[in-house]
Amino acid sequence: MEFSVLLFLVVGCLESVTSSGNLDGVLSGFTTSIQARNVEGALKLLDDGFQFRTCATTMNKGRIKSILEEFVKKTNPSKFELSPVGEEETSGDRIWKVPIAIKGLGQSQLHAVLYMNPFRGQIFRAIVNNCKEVAPFGAGGENSAKKPLSEEDMKKTAETLVEKMDKAFTSRSLNLLKDLYTREYSHDTCGNFFDRQKFIKAHSQADPRPHNYKMKVDLVQDVGSAIRFVASLDPSHGENRTQIDYYLNKKENKLENGCVLTCAENTRNPNYTKKFPGHDDFLSNLVEKLASRDFYLISDLFTPTFELRTCDHVFNRDQTVDIIASREKETKFTVLYKSEERLGSTMQYKWQITGLGPKEADVVVYARYQNKFWPQISSMTVVSC
Repeated sequence: MEFSVLLFLVVGCLESVTSSGNLDGVLSGFTTSIQARNVEGALKLLDDGFQFRTCATTMNKGRIKSILEEFVKKTNPSKFELSPVGEEETSGDRIWKVPIAIKGLGQSQLHAVLYMNPFRGQIFRAIVNNCKEVAPFGAGGENSAKKPLSEEDMKKTAETLVEKMDKAFTSRSLNLLKDLYTREYSHDTCGNFFDRQKFIKAHSQADPRPHNYKMKVDLVQDVGSAIRFVASLDPSHGENRTQIDYYLNKKENKLENGCVLTCAENTRNPNYTKKFPGHDDFLSNLVEKLASRDFYLISDLFTPTFELRTCDHVFNRDQTVDIIASREKETKFTVLYKSEERLGSTMQYKWQITGLGPKEADVVVYARYQNKFWPQISSMTVVSC
């Protein structure tokens, strides 16, 4: 079995938490469950929204289940063991952050950090914290998503992806189509809004008549964890569908969002545009969740690849949530709306926000609808430095 698969198994193992919230009991309990091939027992201790983040991808509970089942079926798990390698830390007033070592999955130990709610007795997140350990297996270097890219490199990457798209669309191969998109992919056309599954199905059952799917990359932009590129589609697809705005995830090298830009207003699906609530409702929901200090509610505001860029630091989603959840109870969060602009399937907001630091800050925010009622924020940049 490949190490990457074993690595995923590990994650499931991270999740055998006991309701007592005792850390030693949690780790030894999960170890015992996996050694006994009791996958169902282990899965009961995972939060429904559990995520395991490696250097290359993010996996949900369903993916972990299938990996664990394969692991205990095809290997001898008797040497599997989880052990703490440092003291747990408290995030806010309710979350444990625990560094652990995972043994028995390969020739060397794997180190990760798990996040546990001791009151619920469940682990809801595990993150590989040293990507150099898995880099030889193709998972990517520690900062592979943040290396600055030249315009030439970005365009070459986008053009290579466009070639893969042409091949996949022409062949209508399910395997080739699935390899193009992240699990959270969504696509907004002039008349419809597709999630990943529906979009792949539509292309796999496309009209068999010859089509020219070739596209020309017109624009590239580095947006942190993704490369944004705009591509022109062959005119045979209609004059109102010539340009598509894509976001290419750097780590996975797959598309995470697509939106047709050149639509006549009367052809755009009205149900999609309504999915962006008015800014008053959006801000009310945002402030309410920030003020809750609840790790889960705050996490739901941001995409998994969210980045907060301050004047001298860049924080990922977990670090940002930690900062917000640990703010003093008397801290008051306020957001003053300044302006908004629709950019394909993304909304750009300009706000003045208080509560995140010692004084108010002017920020530029990008939010995208990703199959949830509320848009999720993909990035926030402080501009008042």
